[in-house]
Amino acid sequence: MTGKTERLRGRFHEAEWPIWAMVIIALLLGLLVESIDLNRSRTVQAGNAQVSYPADWSRTREEGTLFAATDISRGGGFGPRVSMREVPKDQLLGAGTKVGAGATLFDAATGWSITRSSQLSAFRVLDTQSLRVNGRDAQAVDYAYASGSTEGSAGGAPVIIRARDVMVDGGQNYEILTFAANSADYARLSGKQFPLFRDLQGRITDSWRIK
Repeated sequence: MTGKTERLRGRFHEAEWPIWAMVIIALLLGLLVESIDLNRSRTVQAGNAQVSYPADWSRTREEGTLFAATDISRGGGFGPRVSMREVPKDQLLGAGTKVGAGATLFDAATGWSITRSSQLSAFRVLDTQSLRVNGRDAQAVDYAYASGSTEGSAGGAPVIIRARDVMVDGGQNYEILTFAANSADYARLSGKQFPLFRDLQGRITDSWRIK
């Protein structure tokens, strides 16, 4: 009896591995198709800047932006999105601060963080860092905030949004590029994606050009 049971168990495992192989292949193909789709892009010019974004994203309106687009197929109103803004320097540095009189991008980013904290619910700065974007000095602000609710009503749980604002000096204005997504998707979209090992956030930022 034991020998028969063992033979049946061996046959079961032999029959099982093709199923797992098919599942793995399907997952790999799905990831490949998604990565190829994310690499298809459109380029838009707005104000003094241009940026490329996924071709299947939809343009939308967002207060205070020159351009905004979102992936409505992934998360609806809380899907990944990108936007561009131009903010006058004296708006961030204060009327009493002379533009260019020792003011730094970090000072401007601090002012921008204060502005955003008054606009967004439960706003919290997670990190700031200096970087270079296409040959320009830039300051990045990473943050999180609560947006709306999962049920679209006051009784629903709020959706936590992760975002990064990248700021560069655009002359009379500061140019700001924002990439945001719900916290469940943000890490995946801002990390190296298998199988092409390129992150969407990085590709969008690399495509950002200032006149």
